[in-house]
Amino acid sequence: MIDDRLLTKLAGMKDDGTIMPIPSLVVQKHILSGCEVAAIVVEPSRSPPVRYRGRVWVRVGPTVRQATPEEEQRLTERRLAGERPFDQQPAPHATVETLNLE
Repeated sequence: MIDDRLLTKLAGMKDDGTIMPIPSLVVQKHILSGCEVAAIVVEPSRSPPVRYRGRVWVRVGPTVRQATPEEEQRLTERRLAGERPFDQQPAPHATVETLNLE
């Protein structure tokens, strides 16, 4: 049975310190084909890599495994790229025609 106590427990998982940085998540109860289910929607982190119990995990195809040092480095680089000032961030859709040369 999905009750408020279970939903509160699931929502509290983000605050117990096992996931860092603390994720943004929403816990909801839904009815699916006549059955109650608890749904947890987790937003992507703006500060990768995310650690679970001190370890970084990555999804490779249908599997999940501990990240290699190289994979952790790529995740850190992605975070640092997103933290650049506006004028240093890439503009992938910009063309030469969009430049104001005056």
